[in-house]
Amino acid sequence: MTGPGCRVVGSAVPAGTRRFHVGHRSYLLAVPTGLHGPAGLVVVLGGIGWSAADSARRFRLGPSAARSHAVVAYPEPVKGLWNAGGCCRGAPTDDVGFLSQMRQQIARAVPLDGHRQLLLGFSNGGMLAYFAACADRHWTGIVVLGASLTTRCTPSHAFSITNVNGTKDAVARWNGGYSTSTGISMPAVWQIDQEFAAVFGCGPSAGTRKGDDTVLTYGRCTGGVVVRDIRVAGLAHHWPLREFDGYDMGPVMWRLALG
Repeated sequence: MTGPGCRVVGSAVPAGTRRFHVGHRSYLLAVPTGLHGPAGLVVVLGGIGWSAADSARRFRLGPSAARSHAVVAYPEPVKGLWNAGGCCRGAPTDDVGFLSQMRQQIARAVPLDGHRQLLLGFSNGGMLAYFAACADRHWTGIVVLGASLTTRCTPSHAFSITNVNGTKDAVARWNGGYSTSTGISMPAVWQIDQEFAAVFGCGPSAGTRKGDDTVLTYGRCTGGVVVRDIRVAGLAHHWPLREFDGYDMGPVMWRLALG
């Protein structure tokens, strides 16, 4: 259940989902039963108009978190928007700083595995995932759907990138272009990830087929990180759920992040 607003204290947080505060901002933290030792941290960033509760309900990560020995944080956006540097809709908040402060607060209450601190994001949330991971060396990887980097950045470290892009996505287009949803011209997904791969010292990309989908993977990246683009045939810019699409995207993204 979700409890009332409270502050993280002590060296352990009971199992369950509770709301915590960082200054004037808040987030939901889901802790699985039987957590012990250093845990992975997965931060979930929803699309425009999503609340933290919406992200928790739509990503459906409870069983995945329990199996992977990880805690899941659902940050609360301001007015349903994330400031991803170049997007979206004039969001003025320092969301990169907010995520860093949230991670630091969680680390004081739950022993975290420094090699498993990941951002999962959809649409505007995926754009923030790129921006935040580029700025904060503690994030070890991102998995995004319907997103790309919308500003310039200089990575402080190498981090894994998995970008899931639908062939019918009219917001974060594979080859870039203007998006009425974001109100800006979005960069080409493939170009952004190719630039990251070059900075991370990756080798040439190799394409493989998985059913109707295409996976483009850059090899031999610095520190063993992975940079890959997954092109999903027929997928538009929406959040897949089992009752409508035959599968839940949240657990799929989790497997791509943590296996």
